[in-house]
Amino acid sequence: MEFQKTRGLEGVKEGSTVIAGKEVRFAVAHGLGNVETVLKRVREARDAGAEPPYHFIEVMACPGGCVGGGGQPYGVTDKLRAQRAAGLYQDDQAGLWRCAHENPYIQKLYEDFLGEPLGEKSEELLHTSYHSRRSTGASPAEARREACGPDALRPASGRLELTGGGDQAASRDAGSGAGERDERDGHEI
Repeated sequence: MEFQKTRGLEGVKEGSTVIAGKEVRFAVAHGLGNVETVLKRVREARDAGAEPPYHFIEVMACPGGCVGGGGQPYGVTDKLRAQRAAGLYQDDQAGLWRCAHENPYIQKLYEDFLGEPLGEKSEELLHTSYHSRRSTGASPAEARREACGPDALRPASGRLELTGGGDQAASRDAGSGAGERDERDGHEI
């Protein structure tokens, strides 16, 4: 399925489609500032006792979604986002396999190693989970160590590679992983 109505950089886009005879309505909010618009519509319907306006809501924290680049790099304009999106849609159309489950390499990976989709091994290796830090009051680094173990940040090589926007990159000994700081920006790692 292709949903042309949800493409583009407008703050909130809405659309619908029919699946198995039922209309399915959806909204996409680009940028966190536009989430309130969608939530207002949902609240208004709820308060009026009406059916919710959407069955699915997608929120993209960054304008244009991930197409803008990791961490919203400086210098990215809406024109560049639109060009990147057009290139991705073009590549998608030209691709041999538009759906991962149709890709013979993915099928072979499951057959030879992962077992079945959503099976124990694929869940362990391919899926992430959310661990709330609010209840424990732990810092992000403490919560990461609690969830992943004390060696979670220490690669086997003993080196920790740090990359940033543009051409910046830093590398240093990983050490203990406890309370260390990235020399470039002071963030705890």
